[in-house]
Amino acid sequence: MLLEKLSPEYRNKIDTIKNSMQSMWSKGEFNHRNYTLHGIEHSENIITALEKLTDGFNSNSELSEQEAFCLLAAAYLHDVGMLCNYDDDEKRAEEISQTKNVNYTVEDLIRDEHHLRSGQYILDTRKQFGLDHIESDSIRLVSEGHRKKI
Repeated sequence: MLLEKLSPEYRNKIDTIKNSMQSMWSKGEFNHRNYTLHGIEHSENIITALEKLTDGFNSNSELSEQEAFCLLAAAYLHDVGMLCNYDDDEKRAEEISQTKNVNYTVEDLIRDEHHLRSGQYILDTRKQFGLDHIESDSIRLVSEGHRKKI
């Protein structure tokens, strides 16, 4: 289990991140009515998959404590961008609608950018979560990289 690799300091950080995300997702301010729910349950499913992927690593390739922490933190934070609204979202969505001659909503914009919004949220809140710059950058990179672009 990834959590078992963590010292009490890292476990406290994970608890803080998880509790914060649980609070944000429970408010129900969703910007993605037509998409898969991206709450704590989704994050926990990702952690289960990560544990299966990392189970059985030989001792020469085992994850470090910091790597395990960053993966767990990214599992909780990678979709927080789905909850991030920006002041110019409506204007930008309208511009894309006109440029591409399609119905492009704020929901579409947030979905398309949510991985980048998650990354920005991680940088903006790193002190709140007690993250140093290496941890926040690592978690940001994993979170931003999870979006498959076709």
